[in-house]
Amino acid sequence: MLVGHASGGYIQTVPSDEAFGAHRMAVDTGGHSGYWDEDSYSLLNQAAVVSGRYDQVVDP
Repeated sequence: MLVGHASGGYIQTVPSDEAFGAHRMAVDTGGHSGYWDEDSYSLLNQAAVVSGRYDQVVDP
């Protein structure tokens, strides 16, 4: 059991749920390592978020 979490120890909030409040961004790669593929929307979107250029993030 994790202290401070719901019964069962699992976090109940899912980042992809609208209730979470996150903004989704486009990805065009498969698998976790694909997010780093050169010239991919995935990598370009990460760069835009990290550098604070949210207006350059491509939506899904």
